[in-house]
Amino acid sequence: MRLLTLGILSLMVGCAHRGYHKSSKEHVKRCTPVLKEILDVQRERDRINKKMERVVRRMKRGDISLSDFNPIFSEWKHIQDTLSENVIALYEDAERNGCL
Repeated sequence: MRLLTLGILSLMVGCAHRGYHKSSKEHVKRCTPVLKEILDVQRERDRINKKMERVVRRMKRGDISLSDFNPIFSEWKHIQDTLSENVIALYEDAERNGCL
């Protein structure tokens, strides 16, 4: 995740520095919110994935039955799909606005 953060910030600064936009300050001001939101969504996806990995390990050990696991998996899948759709839209918005 740290590398993703550094990568996005490097792209943002690099593009601003190269003069793709009239003012680097304007570019950073416009792009920072969407890039921050991308990072926030990716952090949330990472958090719920780690939580799901723990649930899977518990099920494999026999601590959780398959009938208890299925609704947890369904909820995780729904949230993951929603977050994925959101971050794709954010990436598209960032690209459309010259932030990536």
